Amino acid sequence: MSRPFIGSSICEISRNGDLSLSDSFCIAITSRDAKENLYVGLHDYMNCLVVYDDVLLNDRLDRHERRRVAEGGTAPAEQLDRLRSNFGFASATKLDGKGRIAIAPWLHERGGEAHRALVVGMGHSIEIWDLDHVLAHGSRDLRNLAIRHLEIITAKSANNKGDQYVFSLQSVRTSGLDHDAGKSGLPVHPLHTL
Repeated sequence: MSRPFIGSSICEISRNGDLSLSDSFCIAITSRDAKENLYVGLHDYMNCLVVYDDVLLNDRLDRHERRRVAEGGTAPAEQLDRLRSNFGFASATKLDGKGRIAIAPWLHERGGEAHRALVVGMGHSIEIWDLDHVLAHGSRDLRNLAIRHLEIITAKSANNKGDQYVFSLQSVRTSGLDHDAGKSGLPVHPLHTL
């Protein structure tokens, strides 16, 4: 059985649209023999991109064919729209030797601007969420996940510098994890040695 895509991480997207994946996602792609057969497309229902391999591609084709047969051989406009969304708004890509996949320029909304993404494993696929969008408008669970990753990144960065830092949660309430619009990430303040 193929290794599922599990876990999450914050990953960098370069100005050219190259997404640098974490090791766990690269290992899963390799174990699925999908290094050369990956696709990036629109999510069916959410405001994010999705990365998938031939397993999910064939599953999507099979679902469409079953619906078409169930409808008596013709596909209603809604099914054709979904088929167009699944395959017309997708682009083939591959995992390069440095753990990156290329997102087609026409799928990369922030083209020409380097930024970070929250990448979430979903079993047969990987969701790619714009980190700033998640922090400002994402669901409670996605914001919580992003904040936890940012805390870890900030702590690691502080440890590498030898400083001690504390998190300022002025813009984030831990109980509701509400985030003020217009502010991205967590501000960090140095903690002076006593």
